[in-house]
Amino acid sequence: MEQKRKVLIVEDEVLVREGLKSVIGWERLGMEVIGDVANGKQALEVYEREKPDIILTDIRMPVMDGLELIAQIRGQDEKTRIVILTCYEEFGYLQKALRLGVSDYILKLKMKPSEIEAAMAKVKRKLDEEMDGREERLEEAESFRLQKEEELKQYIFYNQVPESLFRSRMEKLNLAVREENIVLCRMVLQKYEKAQARIMDERGMLIRFLVLNVTMEIMEKYGGGEIVQEGDDCFLILMNMDFDEGWERLEGMQQEISCVLLDFIEVQAAWGISSMTQSFAALPEMYQECCEKMQDEKTSLSVEIYEAVRYIDEHLSERLTLNQVADSICLSPNYLSSLFKKELGVGFVDYITEKRVEKAKELLTNTGMKTYEVAQQTGFLDESYFSKTFKKITGKRPSAFRKRKEI
Repeated sequence: MEQKRKVLIVEDEVLVREGLKSVIGWERLGMEVIGDVANGKQALEVYEREKPDIILTDIRMPVMDGLELIAQIRGQDEKTRIVILTCYEEFGYLQKALRLGVSDYILKLKMKPSEIEAAMAKVKRKLDEEMDGREERLEEAESFRLQKEEELKQYIFYNQVPESLFRSRMEKLNLAVREENIVLCRMVLQKYEKAQARIMDERGMLIRFLVLNVTMEIMEKYGGGEIVQEGDDCFLILMNMDFDEGWERLEGMQQEISCVLLDFIEVQAAWGISSMTQSFAALPEMYQECCEKMQDEKTSLSVEIYEAVRYIDEHLSERLTLNQVADSICLSPNYLSSLFKKELGVGFVDYITEKRVEKAKELLTNTGMKTYEVAQQTGFLDESYFSKTFKKITGKRPSAFRKRKEI
């Protein structure tokens, strides 16, 4: 019979504590809650009496906080598994907790039962593996992962392995990407050295841990894939495109990763995204395409304005507000507005109007769409307002502009 793991819940908010006890399927996970307390001092008393296998604890609590609790426990043993509940703004606390030896962390703002259960199941699995003498398997799994990462880097960066051999190796290493509808994303952390110095992470291990964990967690929501660390500040994401939702799904994943990294470690992520291909043979070219796109970005606009402009281009037919665009790239509206004036020399509203008129000129020239259809396609409220705005900027009404182009 499988051994049940004893769990201690430490959380000062009574509603959260009760929710954790009642909503999570502890029995199904092979666990039992042997106690729930409101602070570290009470938790330490239960720990010394019951010796729980796993402690699920908040960080900020009265009397004795989570950090002191973890330090006290680690002074006695290294075996008890500790999972912490944290918020984005508690990064400094998380940093210290990771150094004290926690097993995992759960973001309180995203605290869904399924995510908590997944984290707890992972911790229990590691405990069971250690008890069953399977620690060597864990080392083998890590070695396996590193081997896969190295094979991908060798093929993408240097292209020294024949395509057939690379494909054979990927099959053996269980690459989580099919050879169809492949997209490669290159993510670079801006001002990495400043972030590294700010959180006192000299070797970059903490940032690596957080970036890989956060990115892989979000990637799973969007269908999974592979992530490879190219350098200290640069990561590659390889995944299959979902045709049902197309590029919008990829954009959603990219924005969510960017927002979490900005909130959590205060770094802006810059992105280069390749075209979609159908073969592993194209991976080196896809990587070069990502680099070229990022180089174009660096020579013209800041990362923030580049992301804002791209978002506007992709949603031009919709109603766009400053708050909406700012929220999509995790900036304050006032700051984004100032960046538009500083880098583009034009206000936010005027920029969007000019982009809509440019798009309208393209449609009037290259399609047979009626004027009202062009207005709808370019995000204008109605045909009359579109015509008036178009004339104000171009000097001609849409119908006259089209006739001039046809001559």
